[in-house]
Amino acid sequence: WERYAQTVLPVTDTDGPVVSWLLTHGLPYDSDLSQDADGDGVTLFLAYALNLDPLANPSAFLPQPVLGAQTLSLKFHASSPGVHYTVETSSDLLDWTSEEVTQSLPGNDGKSTASVLRAGEARFQRLVVQ
Repeated sequence: WERYAQTVLPVTDTDGPVVSWLLTHGLPYDSDLSQDADGDGVTLFLAYALNLDPLANPSAFLPQPVLGAQTLSLKFHASSPGVHYTVETSSDLLDWTSEEVTQSLPGNDGKSTASVLRAGEARFQRLVVQ
């Protein structure tokens, strides 16, 4: 199970990577990044951060957790300019930490993998993008 947390800042650079991404997807350069272009629960900022098409049901393409024999992992796009990616873990959905998470640097495909040991009865992950 995973959850997405995000901090959305207004677009202030009229020719930066976010603006290019918006225009590539046929959206106004000054779009509010906190809006959900197609009503599926994925904001423009999260779609930008995860390199998803904001108008093509991006919720269907959100990263999914993978249960290994000893780990819970999450592979996700982690190379959008201006975005900071952190994966956190919890055993109770109340207290979150990134200290127990091992996260790789983005590879040639722009993706990173974050893993945590499966300890105890429950283990959760969430991706935080800022």
